[in-house]
Amino acid sequence: MRFRSIVVTILAMVLLAPVFVQAEEGMWPIDELKKLDFKKLEKLGLELEAKEIYDGKGGGIAGAIVSFGGGTGSFVSPEGLMLTNHHVTFTALQRASSEEHNYIEEGFNAETLEDEIPAHGYMAYVLLDIEDVTKKVLGAVDDDMTDFERYEAIEQRIKEIVDEGEKDRDVHCRVAAFFDGMIYKLITYFEIKDVRIAYAPPRSIGNYGGDIDNWMWPRHTGDFSFLRAYVSPDGSSAEYAEENMPYSNHVHLAISTAGVKEGDFTMIPGYPGRTMRYRTSNSVAHHQEFNYPSQIQLFGDLIAIYQDAAAADPGVAIKLASYDQMFNNVLKNNQGMLEGFEKAGLLEKKLRSEKEFTAWLDSDKKIMEKYGHILPEIGALYDDNKTYREKSQVIKFMHFPCLLLRVGSSL
Repeated sequence: MRFRSIVVTILAMVLLAPVFVQAEEGMWPIDELKKLDFKKLEKLGLELEAKEIYDGKGGGIAGAIVSFGGGTGSFVSPEGLMLTNHHVTFTALQRASSEEHNYIEEGFNAETLEDEIPAHGYMAYVLLDIEDVTKKVLGAVDDDMTDFERYEAIEQRIKEIVDEGEKDRDVHCRVAAFFDGMIYKLITYFEIKDVRIAYAPPRSIGNYGGDIDNWMWPRHTGDFSFLRAYVSPDGSSAEYAEENMPYSNHVHLAISTAGVKEGDFTMIPGYPGRTMRYRTSNSVAHHQEFNYPSQIQLFGDLIAIYQDAAAADPGVAIKLASYDQMFNNVLKNNQGMLEGFEKAGLLEKKLRSEKEFTAWLDSDKKIMEKYGHILPEIGALYDDNKTYREKSQVIKFMHFPCLLLRVGSSL
């Protein structure tokens, strides 16, 4: 399942047993929770009904989960206070920092609401509604269209649906494509344009040890911070202004000091973006043999360039800090993914699965005629991609500063 827009999903339902971990894993769109076996989840320890998580009308605890467009946060007070990761707030700290007040290194603590400072460029999105608009979107295409005509027709229809959804309403709408365009959903958010920094720990806590245990478990980092959402005095969305008031959210999560114990049920709502679980062996081979190795070298080069520049000038170090953190984050992720692919033998598993699938197709002539061409066609596309993938890799990252200085040695 691929997401072209961020939606709330359930990441995993995990029962921590005394001897082993039993997991009901997967990413579930929040509006499809009713399809889950809630009787089974109740036995595992879930105490909520589906409508208490998401009721389709902006209610349920899903209303306390916030997207920042590239990270997740949670309302933890009725006055718009949001708990999120330190790395999510990192760029806001960098933009607010100077050599005199380096909030990246020193952290930040607003003792009063008046002391909170703008998180420049940040917006918070609160989920209001999800509507299936597949028929509306695909009604704009027909079998006689070329691929480009189909693309243009879908893009135009999506724009019309978004415009209609936002007309005369204080909302932000997006249309998300699932399963590469088999399903389309209109997602409506309340967009909060005034986000401010309330608290962030010093870097020595928020990014303790650098990226050594990033993407790992357990972690030793105090990777948390607090932001606050503000709106105009009448409750509507507004850009930063001194007269704005803390957002009065209708639901928030209470922070428990009791902690968790073995056997506790865990459900995680958030905005993870996408999953590539259903990609073919061709995609796995592409990532394992080219994409991850080339990006590991590329980001290693970029980190070296940025760190050399930062070491020469404290002011430059502040300006480059968020890039350095982002590159290290991607580097560690790619290294872990490549190692995981190889250790798990993922490519071999995918090839075996596709061999079994092909054997199943062979068992029925009608099914073979209808679907037998799909895997070979996907394979042909990936073979064609090999002729220009290095060029595509360079173009993809061209917007990063300093990339072209050493890109030749990265590929």
